[in-house]
Amino acid sequence: ALTKKKGVDVVFDPVGGAFAEPALRCVGWGGRFLVIGFAAGRIPKIPLNLPLLKSSAVVGVFWGAWVQRCPMEAMENMMEIST
Repeated sequence: ALTKKKGVDVVFDPVGGAFAEPALRCVGWGGRFLVIGFAAGRIPKIPLNLPLLKSSAVVGVFWGAWVQRCPMEAMENMMEIST
């Protein structure tokens, strides 16, 4: 009802565990599932047919490593969101 059966564009998942697969199933065509962390404690096993069938992407987001590798871009982002 909320997405008119089209699914969501982005899932931000810091929990993982048993919640990851149901969240991935909510992704719509061409959407993205962002893996942020595993607060639930268990690293989930994701059926890869789910992103295949919806032409979606599972993307790992390790912000700390990105800041180390791209410090100037990270600083620019922080300046932008703090204004």
